[in-house]
Amino acid sequence: MKLFLRMIMTERPVFYDWHHAFNKQYERKEKQWGTTVRQRDWIKRAWNSVFNAPEGRQVCGFPVIKDGRFYLHGFVEQVQIHHIMPRGYASSRLGWSERTINTPQNLIPLCKNHHIGYKVQELNHLDNVVTTIHPDMEIARRGYTGKKHPTSYDLVFTNREKIMQRGDIYHNPDWDEALLIKAEEVYYRYLNWQLGQYGQYTDPFPVRK
Repeated sequence: MKLFLRMIMTERPVFYDWHHAFNKQYERKEKQWGTTVRQRDWIKRAWNSVFNAPEGRQVCGFPVIKDGRFYLHGFVEQVQIHHIMPRGYASSRLGWSERTINTPQNLIPLCKNHHIGYKVQELNHLDNVVTTIHPDMEIARRGYTGKKHPTSYDLVFTNREKIMQRGDIYHNPDWDEALLIKAEEVYYRYLNWQLGQYGQYTDPFPVRK
């Protein structure tokens, strides 16, 4: 799958070579910054604009391959904003700052099926091609029995900490390269559209104040 994606895509991500950054060891614990409401709205607005989303619909940017060609999943009712390099790993292991974690090149809109595996049947991404980024969240959902701690979600986040301590990533990385390429493309297409329409950047990506 990874080789096939490389063959059908001509662009290369230029944002951050995090494959090599995995070798860096950061012992300090950093805050896991989330996106602001304005940042999430900007990502949705940019993607919807670039792909002409119908009113009331959102773009899910997950890669889908049909008949040997690359497509986006398409328009859905609701999306979640995914950090391509998850913020927990990026902050605590790679030492990324908030502005590096929350940039349009590291953010992408996904439906909850592709983001957290909601009701997806195949979740074993270590052995198979799985069309979800965080399959552990669906496993937790299936095992959730109430608010008594530790819940299945508590166990998932504890396991993520252990995985990070080993220096490993805790998400399914099979689709990261495709997501990085598309996020970069949409970012610049939206900026270029602003320049073409107004001669200036009228809707810059909002930074946290």
